[in-house]
Amino acid sequence: MRIYLFIIVITIYLLSSQPSFAMKKLVDCPSDQNQNTWNNCIGTYDTFFGKIRGEFKNGTLHGNGVVMIFNSFKVEGNFNDGKLKGKSIKLNLF
Repeated sequence: MRIYLFIIVITIYLLSSQPSFAMKKLVDCPSDQNQNTWNNCIGTYDTFFGKIRGEFKNGTLHGNGVVMIFNSFKVEGNFNDGKLKGKSIKLNLF
């Protein structure tokens, strides 16, 4: 019974969430440019506190993204101008 409940919850979440990276027609961010200039692209870069990966607009996370902090805390969700908005998943990896 638990497995059915788990499958139903996951299915509802997946059907109600934003389209994935693959469904959006965004290009890879240019690695030879500063991330502050990235616009309408998908990119990854390292910071002093961890790693940021996602969709960028005007140099900030805008759309689906993941922030990994010191390989111990992960935030995945929808960002708007660099701020977390709407549904998100926050995981403590320890």
